Amino acid sequence: MPLIRRGDDCHFKGAGISPNSHLNKEVVMRADDEILKDAKEELKWEPLLHDVCVTAAVKNGVVTLSGKTSNYRARRAAAQAAGRVKGVKIILDKIEVCLPVYDCLDDRIINIEITNALHWHGVVPSDKITATVKHGIVTLTGEADEPYQLETAINAISHLRGIKDIINHIKIPRHLDATHRHGEQAPGEYHN
Repeated sequence: MPLIRRGDDCHFKGAGISPNSHLNKEVVMRADDEILKDAKEELKWEPLLHDVCVTAAVKNGVVTLSGKTSNYRARRAAAQAAGRVKGVKIILDKIEVCLPVYDCLDDRIINIEITNALHWHGVVPSDKITATVKHGIVTLTGEADEPYQLETAINAISHLRGIKDIINHIKIPRHLDATHRHGEQAPGEYHN
C-alpha cells in the first residue's frame, strides 16, 4: 500500500509514493475532522487539482487520498498538499493516474526524456542515477550524494508526459559529520 511517513529522509518505495520532505516535521495532535477540513481546503486550492477528482479521508491522523488524475505531477501535488496540513501523521496515496491517450508514450521515449531531464539538471548526479520505465512506471536507481539531489531528480522528471508513477530506489550514503570529513577528532573520540 502506498505510504508516506514522517521522519523518513525523503525515501519512498512502491507505487504512488512521493518524497515526503513536504510533510510537516512537527506532529501536532488534532482531531480527524479538523485535519480532514484542512486537507480538503489544501486540495481545493492546489492549482494542479482543479479539474481532478481527488478525495481525502482521515483516521487517527492518517490521511488517505483516492481518486484519479491525468498525470503524475497532479498526483504528487495532492500528496504534497495533504502533507502541508498540521496533524497529518501518514499519507496513504491511493490516487490512480489515468493518462489521456495523447500522453501514452512508448517507454523508450519516456526513458530518453528522463535521461535528458536528469542530464540537463545541474544539481542531479546524472552519471550516478539511472531510470528504467515499464508501462509508464519509472524506477530510479543509483546513488545521490545528498538528500536534496533525490528530491531534485524527482522534481526534474515528475512533469514529463507518460509517467504514471515513480518508484525510488536511489540510495543516499550516510555521511560522517563535518569533523570526520575534515579528518579532525570528534568530541569524545580519542585516537592513539
